[in-house]
Amino acid sequence: MFNFFIVNSLYYFSFTYLCNSLLIPKIKNSKQMYLIGQIISILLVFLTNQSVSLFNSLLLSISYFIFSYIFFKESPIKKILLPLLLLIIEFTAELISNLFLSVLLDSTYLLDNNSLGFTIISCLSGITTVFLSFFITNIIKSLNWTKYPKYIYFIFLLPITTSLILFNVNNYMKLMKNSKFLIFTLILLVISNFVTILVFFKAIHATEQLYETQKQKIFTELQFNYMQKLYTNNFNIMHTIIRELSKIQNSMNSKNYEMFSNHLYNLNKHILHNFNIINSRSTIVGPIINSYIDTINKNNIQFKTEFEIIDFSFMDVLDQHIIFNELLTIGINYSSLCKNDERLLIIKSKRVNNETFIQALFSNDSENTNMTTNKQYIMIRQITDKYNGDILYDPNYDNNITSILLVFHMKESVK
Repeated sequence: MFNFFIVNSLYYFSFTYLCNSLLIPKIKNSKQMYLIGQIISILLVFLTNQSVSLFNSLLLSISYFIFSYIFFKESPIKKILLPLLLLIIEFTAELISNLFLSVLLDSTYLLDNNSLGFTIISCLSGITTVFLSFFITNIIKSLNWTKYPKYIYFIFLLPITTSLILFNVNNYMKLMKNSKFLIFTLILLVISNFVTILVFFKAIHATEQLYETQKQKIFTELQFNYMQKLYTNNFNIMHTIIRELSKIQNSMNSKNYEMFSNHLYNLNKHILHNFNIINSRSTIVGPIINSYIDTINKNNIQFKTEFEIIDFSFMDVLDQHIIFNELLTIGINYSSLCKNDERLLIIKSKRVNNETFIQALFSNDSENTNMTTNKQYIMIRQITDKYNGDILYDPNYDNNITSILLVFHMKESVK
């Protein structure tokens, strides 16, 4: 009876540790949670009549599922996967313990439930389960599960299938006596489960690192293009300013005050217009805006930016680039089609509490604007959905002004 108390206590200690580490407990006091687990393990000893059987193994397994569902808050699939994970750990520990002791002791001696050998193998199996639980829990916690797609859970079909196979093995010692090769095969099967899953996540991690490297490369190229374009635009702006100043000086010398007034107005307009274009203060938005300067000027679009925030690091660099590029494309396309000369395009950003807003306002005198089929709009919506945001489209925001507003809900305030 002693060995059943020990092994059940160690099993439930391992399972409580797994649940406390990977699920959200309803009882905040972890000591109380461990105490409840130990009480359940003691009750199971009396319910199972201190014997090894398929029914008792099934009862222990069912108790794991009930325990996770009653005392923890998480998605149902996680509550199912954790008991299955522990069962695989238990089977692995039992196989290792049986194989190890069978080399040192006679297998017939180990089959006796009342023998010292059976007590040793039960304790060794329980201790191995605890160590494996700690090891695997730390590996799982080191992974960033939010980055992985939902279908990643299909990888666990392999351990679930293995669990069903091992669950039908009633007595490992009898099996070992008849076929040691089969025992080795079962051990290799269990080890291959862990190796396959570990390699799978390592491969994903390596792919993510490669993706991060590519993003950094693109970001560096964007910064370089930004500086190059900024230098060219500043040179052109300064060249125009010098030319206008020369005309102003000539007008003053000739005392042509009407011409002087016109040149001063043109200079003021030129400075303000180009300042609003190049002064985005963002290394992401800046290169995009500068790449559209010629198009904006050619179509006589009054463009300006109103960025209260320039930190959009909650999104990938590529996603930031796509959003602002497509918003500008939409705004320029619709503004340039306006029949009147008052063509306006404004890009805004703002953060209120835990919400980040990005808005594009642009002139649009078209009566039948269907954004749902617009390629740029669809791309923006897909990225917005990716970050659990909302996209609000208002064709009648103001007089001949259309609005596209993106709202991103932050989990916590971003400084």
